[in-house]
Amino acid sequence: MLEIHFTITGGVQGVGFRATTHRLAEQLHLKGYVSNLPNGKVEVCIQGSEEEANQLLNALKQTFEIEHVEKSTHPNSKTYQSFEISL
Repeated sequence: MLEIHFTITGGVQGVGFRATTHRLAEQLHLKGYVSNLPNGKVEVCIQGSEEEANQLLNALKQTFEIEHVEKSTHPNSKTYQSFEISL
């Protein structure tokens, strides 16, 4: 299993982005987290397949004004039991 990180720029803070990401990730049975970053971006970490990560990202793109996405893939740093909203 991969750990896929997205750093997302655009209209993503103060608009319900984390709550929506959480809801969609749970519907897709994904594990990981979503977190606001101090620079106005949002980080999404997903443990799962590339296909599952892309499904989540595509759903978010249909709902929010996403300007740019940086994607990186890593070995799992830890095992998540659920999908969490990180503060």
